[in-house]
Amino acid sequence: GAGWSFGMCGGYCNADLEIDDDALVVTGTGQIGEEPLFVNRGTLTTVARERIDTVVRTLDDDLEPVYGCPDCADGGAAYVELAYGDTITRHDMEFGRPPEVLVELRELAISILGPLETCGSNELVAVADDCTPWPAQ
Repeated sequence: GAGWSFGMCGGYCNADLEIDDDALVVTGTGQIGEEPLFVNRGTLTTVARERIDTVVRTLDDDLEPVYGCPDCADGGAAYVELAYGDTITRHDMEFGRPPEVLVELRELAISILGPLETCGSNELVAVADDCTPWPAQ
């Protein structure tokens, strides 16, 4: 999984991407209220699955839980989550400033999350037919 957030924000402030096998769900929320602004679904393509598997195989085993100062001075925060069997690790970082070891994985996550926000399928994501683009049209 992956996502981003901004602590001092109005409107669309948080995005959370869940990847379960090839099923994708992105949830966009604001700071006010508990209801999501949108929830969109899709599936990974074979190309995306191969890229994820390749990137994950190259990761260092000693990833830090936090890099930099996520969401300090409202610069935003981002994260990636990795699941190895029953073990899930989360790695937080400053928005737009991933550590070198996570650059490729973070860029791939954004490339998957973006089409789910805009409802535009691409070589990585097949967006579900009931997708609602943000901002709602």
